[in-house]
Amino acid sequence: MEENISNQPVNPKETTTQPTSNSINNQRGNTLILLGVLFLLLVVGGGAYYLGTRNQSNFQNSPQSTPTPTVKPSQDLQVTSNQSGIFEKSQIVFEKDIPSSNKKLIVFNTKNNIEGFDSELYATNSTYNRQSAKKIDVKLVSIAKYEAFVSPSSTKSYVVLNSSLGDGQEFYVIESDGNLIGDEIIKINYKAIGYGVKFGCQCETSFKEWNDNTHFTLKIVNGTGEEYEILVDAATGKVNESSFKKIK
Repeated sequence: MEENISNQPVNPKETTTQPTSNSINNQRGNTLILLGVLFLLLVVGGGAYYLGTRNQSNFQNSPQSTPTPTVKPSQDLQVTSNQSGIFEKSQIVFEKDIPSSNKKLIVFNTKNNIEGFDSELYATNSTYNRQSAKKIDVKLVSIAKYEAFVSPSSTKSYVVLNSSLGDGQEFYVIESDGNLIGDEIIKINYKAIGYGVKFGCQCETSFKEWNDNTHFTLKIVNGTGEEYEILVDAATGKVNESSFKKIK
């Protein structure tokens, strides 16, 4: 029996598709681009790392500047640094001319409250020059009332400075060139004057007059209206006890 070859199923022939040259070239091109990008990233990253490391090294090796602390001047330093120039007129609480020396006695408010005292005493010239001024060792307050009494001498005079605050009275004797005589008059003569012993006190003490160039009189009035006087030697700051007398 003759086979019918024409009826036999014929398997289709497999066709193998070969990559074209264009496809191969595209793949190679993509690979080269990728490699180039990676290389560029490595170069950039390496350079940045190198520069960062170098800058850090330079920063660590460079000498570091130490900030200079700011020192706030104390009040004493401020007063010293202000010794140039003149005394501020607005801070002068009281002044008195001393004709025999062409000087002025001034109470100067420093605006620095030290132990309750804010003012200082100076003998200065007519221009209020700080550098030539002489500081007198007396502690004062700006709110007190001040009076000064100059002795009549035309060559070497004395000044009695009276400071009064409330019921408190203080008296200081200063030579015309600015030297302080002794200490506060009532303080150093309290027993000799006889407060509370020779007369009853509460008392008011005041300057009465200059008797001559070196002696002046203090007047004392107690609470009952009695009046007393005593003579003071300006050259020593001491009272003459034998001069004590009752006026009324």
